[in-house]
Formats: sequence, C-alpha cells, structure tokens
Amino acid sequence: VKCLWDLYADADGDNHKTFAFITHSSALAHDVVRRLLLVLDPTQRWEKLVASDGRPKLWIGTLYDLAQERLSYERKGLRPLSTDGLEGREFQMDFIQTAISGIGKNPRHALPLRAKVQGLSAVFTPEGPSQDLLQDIANEIACVLDADRVRKGDDSGESYLANRREAWQMPLETRADRELMLEIYDAYRAELQSHKLFGMDQMISDFERYLVSHEWDHLRETQGFDVIFVDEYHYFNRIETMIFHNLFALRAAVNGSLPLFMAYDLKQSISDGALNAGAARFRNPKVGESKQVELEQVYRSTGSIVNFLKQIDGAFPALNLEGELASELDQYSGKSERELGVFPEAWEFERNVELIDKVVANAKAEASQFEGGGRQVAVLCMSMDMFRIYREAGRIKDDVVRVESREDLDQLRYAKRKCVLSMPEYVAGLQFETVYLIHVDAADWATQDLSVGAKRRYLSRLYLGASRAASRLVLASSRERGGASPILSGLHGMKQSHLRN
Repeated sequence: VKCLWDLYADADGDNHKTFAFITHSSALAHDVVRRLLLVLDPTQRWEKLVASDGRPKLWIGTLYDLAQERLSYERKGLRPLSTDGLEGREFQMDFIQTAISGIGKNPRHALPLRAKVQGLSAVFTPEGPSQDLLQDIANEIACVLDADRVRKGDDSGESYLANRREAWQMPLETRADRELMLEIYDAYRAELQSHKLFGMDQMISDFERYLVSHEWDHLRETQGFDVIFVDEYHYFNRIETMIFHNLFALRAAVNGSLPLFMAYDLKQSISDGALNAGAARFRNPKVGESKQVELEQVYRSTGSIVNFLKQIDGAFPALNLEGELASELDQYSGKSERELGVFPEAWEFERNVELIDKVVANAKAEASQFEGGGRQVAVLCMSMDMFRIYREAGRIKDDVVRVESREDLDQLRYAKRKCVLSMPEYVAGLQFETVYLIHVDAADWATQDLSVGAKRRYLSRLYLGASRAASRLVLASSRERGGASPILSGLHGMKQSHLRN
C-alpha cells in the first residue's frame, strides 16, 4: 500500500494516469486497504480525484468486482455468486455438493460408474465426499474444466477423457473417474443455471474472453489502467492471472514491460489453484521482464512467531508447499524487526467442549484489555467440521463475533468485549495481537487416505493462521480428536501445557 501511495502521489498532476489495486478478498480491498490509505491521507483526497476522462484515478476492489463492473452484470440483471473470492468459492463448494448428491441418487449416472471409479469412489459412500475431496474437485473445475471450457459430449470433453494428465492435476487415473468428473461438472453448471447465478470461474472465463474482444480493443486505451497492484496473488488461479496484462492501457508499457506489482506468499494459499497454474506465471505473467523482490523484514510479528513460521516452512519439504517454485525460491527467510516476544504455546485439552470454553474465555478476557477490543484477538479454527459446530453453539454466541465474510467484518466495531471466531482463510490479510489457533489435532493429519494435496492445504492453513498473530500465538488441541497434531512434536521453542477446566 505504501508503494502504491508513493507512485500515486508522484502522478498527482498527471490527469491521464490511472491506478488499480486488485485483491482476491473484499475485506482486504474495502476495509484494510482503504483504512491504510486513510492513515496516509486523512483528507481522503484519493477518493475524490478523477482522471481526465471522468474515471477515478485510483480503483480499489476485487478482480470479481472489476469483472462485474466491466461486464455490466447489474444492468443486464445477472448475478455472480459473490464478488469476494473466498466467499464465492465456498458457495461453489455447496453447489458441487448438491450436484454430487443428485448424481448419487440417479441410477442412470450412478450404477454404470459405481463399480469402475477409483479416485472418486468416495462420492458414492453414504457420508459423501470429504471436505478435502470436495476441495480437489473444486480445484479441478477451476483450473481445468472451467478454465479450458470443457463440455461433456463435444471434442473438449473427449480430449479431457483421453489426454495424459499433468503432474499437478487431480489424480484421476481411470476413464470412469474422468467420466464421473464430467458428470459432476455438468450437474454443477446446471445447478448454477437453475438459480440464475454465475460461478466465480464462469465469470472470470467470460471476462477473459471480453478482454480479447474487438470492443475492448477500442476501449483499452481509455479504460485500461496505467499501473496495477495485485495483492494476495497466491489466491488467483491460472486463468485469473492471465487477465492482468490485458487490463493495461497500451500506453502503460515502459521499455517493453508493464508496471504490474504483485505481492504473494504461496505458503498462505489453502487452495491448489495457484500451484496448479505452474511456476511460469509467478516469474512472468506476460507483462515483459519481471524482477522478484523478497521482503525479508517482518514488522507485524515478533521474532518468536517468525521463528515458528520458519519451522513450519522447513518441517515438510517433501510436501512441496510452493509447488514448482520450490526449487527456485529459498525457504522462508523473514527476519522480525520486532522484539523476540513470548514463545508460541501449545495447549492440550481432554474434550472439545473444554477446549472451546477455556479458549474463548481467555480470548474474551484478553480482548477487553485492548483499545481495539475484539479486533485484536482471534480464535481461528483449523477444522471446518468443528468450526461449523462452534459457530452455532449457544454457549459462546455472546462472547464471539463470527467472521465468514466481508459483512461479518463490519461487526468488529461492536466487539469491544468479544473476540473473533473464524477460520484462517476468512481473515487472510488481517492481523491480530493474539491468535488462538484451535484444533491443531492429530485427527485431521493422521488419516491414512489423506492425499498429498490435502496435507499441503492443511499445512498452509496452519501457516496462514499462525501468521495472523502479531505478539502471541496459542495452538490448542483436543484429546477427543487424537491430541496434538504430530506436526507440532518436532518444533522447538514451544511451551507445552495439558489443561483441564
């Protein structure tokens, strides 16, 4: 944001130059970034300045905000699932689950494939696919089926069934598995259409087509941007990243390169969408010669927390947290500019109810000591299943502010004597003085059929959650779910505690 502000201030007198700050998260775009700009300029002059053609000189929002705006969805009476990347993909998972349920109940689909499928056999079990399998299916839809516009029954569908799979793709070894994936995808698209909704990847696919249209050729010089900043670059999939270079005005190129500034940390991405794009897009997403700048100074977290992140980063090199980039980038090399601080703590409880009661009570008491109240203390859950239980639990509802979307963040202003209850991915981009990372349990790691992709996502969720802590980090586990995750056993400098109410 400071880099954006410096360049923006230098161009104050240029009425033709326009800037864009694009993110994946609505909360980051509309709350965090605007709040930081307000600190830099309390007069909010940056919101009032317009270019010579009447456009705002500075556009701030998500890529999905921009797609909806340029494709005139509202004027056409069309609705995307969301303009927040995380929220929209959560909704997509629900639609995928509905599509799978319909296929399982339809003998025409289920019976011929049930005996043949291997990798996707879990979709036919009574309990249905796990969250990890759903995530794998969602990644396949985002990075292959929607991105390549694959359709069952035409040439693209036949190629999908017959072609060799790339190493980064979901391991669908048999033709029956791929046939079932096409059935799921077809049912998923039909489900979206029945609700008159666009999926996130469908919207981006249409936007990508628009940006190579004759119409955009005519508008690009007047509607394109001169400088683009992309934050949370690690959350964008391959088709999304190919859009950025087409958003520039033709005049923007300097010595053959476009001024595209990208900030990313692949270890924070719980989706494989970024890794599935391949390493090349991080080196150079078609904007000319690119230069990598590694930010080694860490100002937001204490030395002890930074050391913990280093250990997480280095503990499981075989899981390839950064995909194809692992051989090109060094391990986490951040150096905290703050004091060492307290060591991260590991708490273990006998039962789940003891864990949530004790952690929330401590978090609430701690929040009341900060001027910002609950904005400074977060309880982040590693398990989606447990989070769904806790967000509905009456015993803690008066002590927490649940955060699952941008709208929920607005409620933080009322959290003077409450703490935040969320998951790491819902608060990406935000920072808290204290983070209680709960249910770092063995049950979610020790499952024998947990895929490499699922383990990588689990580690990334742990890394993301821990990196939200500025001063204090507590990792809590429950013996009811196997006790502390084996991940924590080899880490140094942690204070271990076995707690009872």
